Amino acid sequence: MDEKTQILSLKKALRAEIAAFCRRGAGSWKEAISETVNEIRERRWQAVFFGGTLRSLLWSRVRENTPGRPRDIDIVTQGARLTDLEEVFKPYIERYTRFGGLKLGRIGSHSGSLKWEFDIWPLEETFAIKEAGRTYPTFRDLPETTFFNIESIAVDVWAKKGKGRRIFSKDDQFFKGIINRTI
Repeated sequence: MDEKTQILSLKKALRAEIAAFCRRGAGSWKEAISETVNEIRERRWQAVFFGGTLRSLLWSRVRENTPGRPRDIDIVTQGARLTDLEEVFKPYIERYTRFGGLKLGRIGSHSGSLKWEFDIWPLEETFAIKEAGRTYPTFRDLPETTFFNIESIAVDVWAKKGKGRRIFSKDDQFFKGIINRTI
């Protein structure tokens, strides 16, 4: 299979993994994830999963044929200021990150003891975007802010009606890293 076909296949697999990861009722261990995502969606903020979260989801499926369980969940929002995020997620804030966001610790309302960690921040507060002086950043800019190709990806948290989730991966570096097993 040529690289282009492999990349298309990986994109399809990643979209399916994210859909399953966000699905409600698919397991109480994911309850904190769906609650967090729904709180963002209710406010109509745009959001993407970013970096290592996506690597963990896809790598587990591709290499081990099992659903991924990331160590933490990285979410970048647009349309929300840091103060907006602080207000919504105040009960879960553990600390502020050194890159301008919030570190949340959250247990689902009914799920018992499984705690999820979230790093969540506004796109405009992304350290590298601020350093580059980008006035009107977009999610397309995020993959350029990472040091490693295997983290240079962002994907819509939810699909737009009638469309699939958008994937932002500069020159498909992320997928090429998965295919070639290189950083």
